[in-house]
Amino acid sequence: MKKTILVSLLTLLLSTNLAAEPEDWYFNASIGVADKQNPDSVEQAIVAEEDYYGVSRVTVAIDVGFYWPVFNTSMLLGVVKNISSDSVRSVSGSGIISHTIDYNGLSAIYFFRETIGDGFFIRGDAGSAAAEYQFYEIFRVGDGSGSSRLIGVGYSKALYGNKTRLIFSLNSVRSVIEDREFNTNQLMMGFMW
Repeated sequence: MKKTILVSLLTLLLSTNLAAEPEDWYFNASIGVADKQNPDSVEQAIVAEEDYYGVSRVTVAIDVGFYWPVFNTSMLLGVVKNISSDSVRSVSGSGIISHTIDYNGLSAIYFFRETIGDGFFIRGDAGSAAAEYQFYEIFRVGDGSGSSRLIGVGYSKALYGNKTRLIFSLNSVRSVIEDREFNTNQLMMGFMW
């Protein structure tokens, strides 16, 4: 049964006709893991809490955006929201400490093939960023604002009659907030419609 499902999925992936016309606009939603390098003061606070028994550290990245085709059928320009969060949580699930970087910006994606959503692509973003601390789910404080840039590479495969695209990407995000530098590598998986 599992083998039949796997073969069916692979056949669907490999048999998709990629000669579709570009759409007027696209929505992208991705989620993944983040390897966030924090400045020493932020990292020390997180590691201090992480050392307690029964506490785990979780990093997550979320990326959403709206894109429009420009110049030709292989380039998109759009607006994005990208969030990277570094959280330390107790076994009970209650948050102990989290540090989140949230940026809003402009984005460009270039597909190396003629068709949007087909094959390898590169991505570049630039925008404004803000950081926030949250302690014990009861106390939140802004940690300043600044700027962010993202450089990414990825692969996209059209599914379901070329209306849905499965996207895998590796992004490098650099944020400068109040003269402190935050670097994040993100491994993402998502869909574009």
